[in-house]
Amino acid sequence: MSKRTVKDQLADKLANMIAVGLLFPGDEMPSERSLVSSLGVSRETVRGAIQILAARGMVEVSQGARSRVIGPDLAADKRPQASIGGVGEYRFEEVTAARELIEISVVREAAKLISDSALARLESLLKDQETMHEDPVRFQISDHVFHETIYRSAANNMLIDIVCDLYGYGLEFRRPALRREGAIARSYQDHVKIFEALRAHDPDAAEAAIRTHLSTVFKSSRSIMDG
Repeated sequence: MSKRTVKDQLADKLANMIAVGLLFPGDEMPSERSLVSSLGVSRETVRGAIQILAARGMVEVSQGARSRVIGPDLAADKRPQASIGGVGEYRFEEVTAARELIEISVVREAAKLISDSALARLESLLKDQETMHEDPVRFQISDHVFHETIYRSAANNMLIDIVCDLYGYGLEFRRPALRREGAIARSYQDHVKIFEALRAHDPDAAEAAIRTHLSTVFKSSRSIMDG
């Protein structure tokens, strides 16, 4: 993020999290301290971004209490140019298979190209995730940043935009799945293995780790969808 536009860019990032269902209407926003740690920005930037969202009618700010999500900005269109509109028209199994194919390609490329700074960011996120095993809202935000950091380490911007869209599919089922006992701990352990493979710059190990993780995500989300 450039220093000149950092608050606007963070506001757009949070707005997108609301738009794709990563944050639900009625959710309390994580604390400023948590957002600073997860998103890698200053507390002043977080406050400014929340105020922008409040002005757009997406977040309610109350004195002495956590900000609360109201809902998406229906007038805004933040869809990336390479986005695959209409993804919701496909079956869950189809989208999952497409995500696996594309994400494996992206993660293998990231294993070759990932920078020391990106690895440090992932390691910091993992340290925070150790404290989130009972907090699905915080973990979901951190999970989003974790995956996006990996995606952005690859070289193909079009594939990155598409896999970000695919990540957003089915988030309304992912949150309830994360509330089940041990679900966050399992995802965290998957993240550790993905990180270790990336740190070793080992595309084969990274592919194996992401396959395991996506299988876990699919099974837990499918169980929620089936009731």
